[in-house]
Amino acid sequence: MLIGVMSDSHDNLSKIDSAVKAFTEAKVDMNLVATDDGKISEIQAMGEEYTFTKEQFEKMFALAMGGIKQLIELQKRFFEIRGNLWLKTNIKEARLE
Repeated sequence: MLIGVMSDSHDNLSKIDSAVKAFTEAKVDMNLVATDDGKISEIQAMGEEYTFTKEQFEKMFALAMGGIKQLIELQKRFFEIRGNLWLKTNIKEARLE
């Protein structure tokens, strides 16, 4: 199963369109978009190649939310947040521990 994840795009529609196109081309089974405080803004799940059980969905959901949490941690290392603005920092490389 393939899962497409992205953190909140802050209304950057071109980034959303690019991600949806990549997810569609890869034939992912689930797309999930969530905010940095864990709120879900979109879930799309369909068995492109085959169907899945509720337990498999719950596992995909947990994996996706964990992936989004990691993406947000990396974003916060690369950007300084001031209110609703994300300002680029001087960090060139960051790794998750």
